Amino acid sequence: MLSPGACYAAFYGGRPPVEVPFLARLARTAGLAGDLEVLDIGCGTGRLLGPLAARGWHVVGMEPDAENLAEARRVAAGMPGLEGLIAGGFGDLEAVDAFHMIVAVADPWWYLLSAGVRADALRRVRRALRPGGVVVLEGPNFEWILDHYRQPQPNEAMVEGVRVRRVPRHDIDLAAGAWTQTDIVTVQAAATAA
Repeated sequence: MLSPGACYAAFYGGRPPVEVPFLARLARTAGLAGDLEVLDIGCGTGRLLGPLAARGWHVVGMEPDAENLAEARRVAAGMPGLEGLIAGGFGDLEAVDAFHMIVAVADPWWYLLSAGVRADALRRVRRALRPGGVVVLEGPNFEWILDHYRQPQPNEAMVEGVRVRRVPRHDIDLAAGAWTQTDIVTVQAAATAA
């Protein structure tokens, strides 16, 4: 059986992380230099862990989804600069003065659906930052997306030696302020020996 984390990584994790140069520039602008301690909260399948660690930063990944965390652990095994992978999300963050930078890219912040949960998450993030530290909460620019919108196209990837096809669909209800993404994923049947 195919790992859901490997499928997710195949469709969402293969692109070079464009966020890394931005994060490096942000660190310089904030006067952060040297051996930075960085938390990637909502790290998914670990897409940013290697590139952040390659900068000489000490990186901790934190992910609430067990399947994504398992894939991140597989990808990051033996990675220099990776300080650890932790199961959990914003509500599980207990660190105090531990990180120079906390990043939440590719939308983990937007899974926090109530003002109270977001306020608690911000308190936890603030407590976990060292003095002078920075936090990056990346989210979609819906105005730009809607102005330039096109339905996503189907795509295919090889996952664990099997061809997988993903057909994404977006349903947008502007009146309700709702955006729903549906992915239909099919696996090509493996050939059987005769």
